Amino acid sequence: MEIRCIIEAQNIQDRYFSVLWIFNGTQIANIGRNAVATVNGEYANRDRLGYVRFTKETDTTYLLKIYHVQLEDSGKYHCRATEHEKTVTREFIARDTNKSPKVLIHVQSIKSSLSTTVTSNTTKVLEGNSLEFTCDVQSAIRNHSRLSVAWQLINKQKQVTDIISLDQDGTQVIGTLYRKRDANGELRLTKQRPDSFILRLHNSVILDDGEYVCTVTEWIMNVSGDWQQIGKQSAHIVAVITPLETGFSVTAITRTPSVIYDNAFQLQCFIRPTYPSRVSVSVTWKFQPAGSSNSYDIITFARDTSISWGDEATNFTNKIMITKAVSNTIRLVVNKASDLEAGKYQCIAELWHQNQVDQWVKKISKSSNILEVKVKPPGECKCSLTQY
Repeated sequence: MEIRCIIEAQNIQDRYFSVLWIFNGTQIANIGRNAVATVNGEYANRDRLGYVRFTKETDTTYLLKIYHVQLEDSGKYHCRATEHEKTVTREFIARDTNKSPKVLIHVQSIKSSLSTTVTSNTTKVLEGNSLEFTCDVQSAIRNHSRLSVAWQLINKQKQVTDIISLDQDGTQVIGTLYRKRDANGELRLTKQRPDSFILRLHNSVILDDGEYVCTVTEWIMNVSGDWQQIGKQSAHIVAVITPLETGFSVTAITRTPSVIYDNAFQLQCFIRPTYPSRVSVSVTWKFQPAGSSNSYDIITFARDTSISWGDEATNFTNKIMITKAVSNTIRLVVNKASDLEAGKYQCIAELWHQNQVDQWVKKISKSSNILEVKVKPPGECKCSLTQY
């Protein structure tokens, strides 16, 4: 806001004037005949902060400029000009004084037109995958204000947890329950643009399931240099975390339930669904010999692709080939079948995943259906004996 006091006089460059600024009957500043301003009262603090300026622009024009207008600046302003005459002794004597008409200033309050939206393409993810939310802000007075943002999670029990916030000065505060994840690099809040904030949560856990709330507050700075809130809006979005074990199934099949002695037979173990690389599956084939009630481990295909044999699987060690296909299929081929390989087979799969500190943790174990393989003896030779 600018108000000017203009003096109309002849030969003004050879004359001396001082100008007094008055607001609602109170003297707020005096610009002396040497053009130096003396600021009074509350305006002295604002002048020190650079929020107001009282200057002599030209010989005839004096300026009052308020950089950060407040509601309290509403009222009547006028100036009073006094001419000073220089005596032979080089002293100055105040002579004529004139005051200007009063100017009424009405300062309107700032009305925030703040609105927020939250978008995401990761509202339904598998446990361990990343979550990403974008909070966009629209405001008609963004050039004159600052924004702060706070992210919270409301779980299914309606408990509210602070995740992370960024204030209008750029200071970031991490919620108590998220400090470890922040230290592990799993939590990020990025200010993509002045009016766009992105929250990223890596290595999601089941507890991340719930409603995410982005609250944006709009601020302006008052005459005291303090931040003043002028608007606040929130936007919500729901994220669903699907547990890794959901839909986990193990199925065993064979196309050779009956095999001729000394031939090969094949067993396959199908694990569903297909998981990302941070999830691993170990598979163990078990065997119950025909006519026995006891079973034992034949071979284990570990989550790190290493292979180990069962203590009692000595008759299998030179007969088996095991492979893992990309589609989570473990294939077991038994060569040169004999009576020792006849019996019931079953695969047991364990689902593993890496936790927040990169440790492998077993989530669930499931057993397949049982496959029975019969080994038939070779066909009898039909011979005839001829006597000569």
